[in-house]
Amino acid sequence: MFFVASGTIYKVGFTGGKLAVDCFFVLSGFFLINSFRKYNKNSCLNNFACFAKKRIMNMGSALIVGLLFSTLYFILFPSTDIGSNYIFGYLWYVPLMFIGFVYVYIFFKNINNNKVFILVMITTSITCYLCYFMFGELRIFSPFAGICLGVAISYIPISTSLAKNQKLSILLSVILFLLCFALAYIPNKYNLINLLIIAIYATFLYCCQHFNFYSTILNYLGKISFGLYALQTIPRVLRDVNILHDNLAIFTIILCSAIICNAIDALINKSQTKKYNN
Repeated sequence: MFFVASGTIYKVGFTGGKLAVDCFFVLSGFFLINSFRKYNKNSCLNNFACFAKKRIMNMGSALIVGLLFSTLYFILFPSTDIGSNYIFGYLWYVPLMFIGFVYVYIFFKNINNNKVFILVMITTSITCYLCYFMFGELRIFSPFAGICLGVAISYIPISTSLAKNQKLSILLSVILFLLCFALAYIPNKYNLINLLIIAIYATFLYCCQHFNFYSTILNYLGKISFGLYALQTIPRVLRDVNILHDNLAIFTIILCSAIICNAIDALINKSQTKKYNN
């Protein structure tokens, strides 16, 4: 909505776009440990290889298409500035995400005390966020900070009072989510506001643990949303070779591409499931 309605009332004042990436890292860390627990019998290298393979496969064909166009852009518009143009382009978070996962995995395998593990994750998160904002929002720090914060939240024991009162946990989740959104309208000049939004978002995720909710529609939108992010590399190429500049057309291309990639992934999964059953 913000992308298509550029210059309209929907765009005015909203400064939360960058923070969405940080929230993504927190969310990734939040679900990370559950994945790691499935791979705790073999060696660390084999465990992480299995985890990484599954993670990449879950990203599906959108990741492949995004990387292809990102590579094409890198070839067409080479730059020595690694901060603005390198082979991963908009998908810069992919390699940094896996480096962050390796960092967490090392402690996950070697620290048996939950309280110590939570302390290490929170300390790492605070340190990385401080470095991130002190060095002009240098993105190399944000994956480590967000992932570790999400992991710490997932390890904090679930509140029995909230677990027994799901209406309260749902109400708190809604309030915290709306508060994050409202704070995103504050001009993005104050790092403390950004840190506050991230902290509130982490608390929102903690509250979400206290109730179960599943929707096929939301699950589908979740898959499409990754495509919307990864496939920004397509219009990036089209725009900079002066083929396309219209925002609505660009958004339409990204959305259709995401839907097609999701359909391809569904067909591949269906074929593999049928082959496995046979």
